[in-house]
Amino acid sequence: MKLSVKAMLLLVAAVALVAAAAVAVVPVRAAVPNNPSYHCGSPVRRLQAATRHRWDRDSYLTKLGNGSIPDRRLPNRVCRRKGRRRLIVAVGLGGVGVVLAGVAVFALPRRERVAASGGGSSPGPATMPGP
Repeated sequence: MKLSVKAMLLLVAAVALVAAAAVAVVPVRAAVPNNPSYHCGSPVRRLQAATRHRWDRDSYLTKLGNGSIPDRRLPNRVCRRKGRRRLIVAVGLGGVGVVLAGVAVFALPRRERVAASGGGSSPGPATMPGP
């Protein structure tokens, strides 16, 4: 089975868009003090105020337990940084997918359709003989 360039570009674009969605939705885990696999949540949910509030609360409680922990290791900093990186990757993959789909649809020429018969113009409408 031979795929055309247009079909291959559309396939790669679809894979890039699915990968972008997966990267944006799969939860992030981070190593923070007292919890080596802290659940930061999905990078898309990072944009919600409730998630950021949970990070701030957990950071406050961690800092309250041990004041010598540097701020850069607290959940609110670590999760924001990791979530931002994942969103940048997701946007990049999604952008590549959209550009490839646009090139496939708008920039590549359409294939010429070949008539089923040997050549010439198609015959006019057929007439049925009367009774």
